[in-house]
Amino acid sequence: MVQTIIKKSQAPLDSRDLEVCQHVFDDLRTMADVPRNSEEAEGIAAIVVELYRQGVRNREQLKTMVQAARGLFEKQPTQAGVTIGESTRSIGPISEESEHEKGNR
Repeated sequence: MVQTIIKKSQAPLDSRDLEVCQHVFDDLRTMADVPRNSEEAEGIAAIVVELYRQGVRNREQLKTMVQAARGLFEKQPTQAGVTIGESTRSIGPISEESEHEKGNR
């Protein structure tokens, strides 16, 4: 479900809020193998807190949104490959329809 964010909450975070943010931060940092005292970790923490303040309270939603914001999703392959013996040969970009099919429209 998509959440609409109307306005930021200006209320201070309480211990329960901080517990949720800390849990999400720790999970993301561990998954991404980011050192705790790094710039990357600071960026992750800032985004977690900002999204939480904007009303995203679900831990899984927070993780997904922070991953998207920080580009932590694994890169998807952009080309298909064919394995022949020990080597893989690129066969070009993956598309849903071929050039031939596009021309027949």
